[in-house]
Amino acid sequence: MNQSITDFPFLFVGNGSRKNLGCEAIERGTIQILRAAFDPCAFVSVDFGGDVLSTEPDMESHHRSVNVDRFSLSWWSRHLLRAMGLGPGFPSIRKYLPGARCVLALGGDNYSMDYGSLGVHLDVLDYVTRMDKPFIIWGGSVGRFDKKGETYRETVVRKLRKATLILARETETIDYLRQIGVEENVVRVADPAFVMEPLKPLNLTLDIQREAIGFNFSPLMARFMTGGNVQAAQSLIAEVARGIIKATDRPLVFVPHVFLPGNNDYIFLREPYDLLRKKGFPVQLLPDNLTAREVKWVVGHFAAFAGARLHSTIAAISSGIPTLSFTYSIKSIGISRDVFGSEDYAIQPGEISSAFVGQRMKRLLHEEKDVRGLLAERLPNIRTLAFSAGDHLVKALIGG
Repeated sequence: MNQSITDFPFLFVGNGSRKNLGCEAIERGTIQILRAAFDPCAFVSVDFGGDVLSTEPDMESHHRSVNVDRFSLSWWSRHLLRAMGLGPGFPSIRKYLPGARCVLALGGDNYSMDYGSLGVHLDVLDYVTRMDKPFIIWGGSVGRFDKKGETYRETVVRKLRKATLILARETETIDYLRQIGVEENVVRVADPAFVMEPLKPLNLTLDIQREAIGFNFSPLMARFMTGGNVQAAQSLIAEVARGIIKATDRPLVFVPHVFLPGNNDYIFLREPYDLLRKKGFPVQLLPDNLTAREVKWVVGHFAAFAGARLHSTIAAISSGIPTLSFTYSIKSIGISRDVFGSEDYAIQPGEISSAFVGQRMKRLLHEEKDVRGLLAERLPNIRTLAFSAGDHLVKALIGG
């Protein structure tokens, strides 16, 4: 009996919970891209600590935490194996590895150092390549690796060269990898979320006005603005939102995008929303039960958008909406440069104030026609770049 092509699924590793709508958007966009290049195909996702099952057809979802308690037996075992040059094993991956076509490392920024060490993600790369399976860093931002010194950077460089492909979602990553000597396996694409299709919510009770401005912010940004003081960050965001409303004379809709314990936009934004609503400002707050596609549909109906979560801004930009990005990392700076040709629509943490953001939004609305025209011109090429990831993967796996 001949085996079907769908008997050899793509194995996704490293993506997070669908309570992070950015992770969901990456996965949904990736599936669209792969189906366009490899129809028919099937998928297995082993994400790192997620807890929401995929609703995609032809997909199995499995959730395995790769975190271990410091100084536990598993922690010591992992470090001993690294010291011996062997690297830890991953039973949850090993189960599916023999029958997989290849392994795609999703997650977007797992190979940056925005959230600390690369440890487990480098271990996965080592493990998969040691098992002689194609390993692809898929649509991600990579770098920088200077936080832990030159020796660590050289170790990372050596490991990255073993990847079959590094499909980088912005030119900032391409330039950085070239600087540190990683070039031959690197190709420029675009974030897979750019091709995710929106979906109208069936049960949304809010009346979204076309002149409204969408606004996303995250507790993660408190680390960069107020030294981690969440209450101070919430007070500042209430002032920033008030400044946007006063500067533009438009209603504002708070758009949460991540709903993880300890990193929940909805809980974070509830405080400034309640404060402004009680004072009579025209504000709304999206509920916390929408999917990434549904949020993208809502965001696509705003006059403009400002967001801290990268994929909230990608939802807006890919819908042709003039967008400001609150940025702190290579990923959002790089994508802003690639889309707009400059950093004019990127705001650094130290620039976030009521007056500054309000005036930047006012200027963005003044330039709305030009910005929408620029996006209409550039988005087809960005979508083509996103879909080209499938073509590069075909060449890597099949040749041609």
